Amino acid sequence: MPPLKERVLREFGDQGADTIERYWAQIEYTAFWCIRLLLPSERLQSVIAEGIEDVVVVREVLVELRQVKTRDESVGSWTTAELLDILVAQYSRGMAFSTPHSYHLVSNGVADNRIEMRPTTYGPLYRLKHLLELHRAGESLSDTERADLDWFINRLCPVIQERLENDYRQSIDTAEARALLLNTCPDSRRRLEDPGLLAPSALLLKADREP
Repeated sequence: MPPLKERVLREFGDQGADTIERYWAQIEYTAFWCIRLLLPSERLQSVIAEGIEDVVVVREVLVELRQVKTRDESVGSWTTAELLDILVAQYSRGMAFSTPHSYHLVSNGVADNRIEMRPTTYGPLYRLKHLLELHRAGESLSDTERADLDWFINRLCPVIQERLENDYRQSIDTAEARALLLNTCPDSRRRLEDPGLLAPSALLLKADREP
């Protein structure tokens, strides 16, 4: 007969531990940015936990709104549709800021790389992440990359406008929706060696690829 602890966990689960693990990831991530307050090169003024976002990083000329999301492997990869749900809420909250700001989703999950770019889909999240990284870095885009980025802009901006209007009663034009999307800043540089900590990347770090 298995020990009592194993029987209890098998029968009733351990949801409490899962909840603590999710909060702990956010605590680790917040601590990471608090430590970086000591680095003059980061030009950080403050780090706000559990304010308007999970973590708000205040720089001298920019406010970064950061959502921290853990994701179990069994759930599967993040999709662009799921990202939109989170980003539209972030865009709405970001309108409270008069200073320049950017939007980030940090996760230990993977980005979908299988959904095709068709009129009935929102496209693969990994491709969107890559294109936004290039745009943020000021890199020159190839003709294919430019065409793909335009496809995402034309596909997603009307959805952003519609959801802000329907869910938050906030009206923006196409140019404003485009600026919001392009101001969603990926940062796939791994700054932490410890795999137990979430690297401070916007969106997702890995692609969900076919084996």
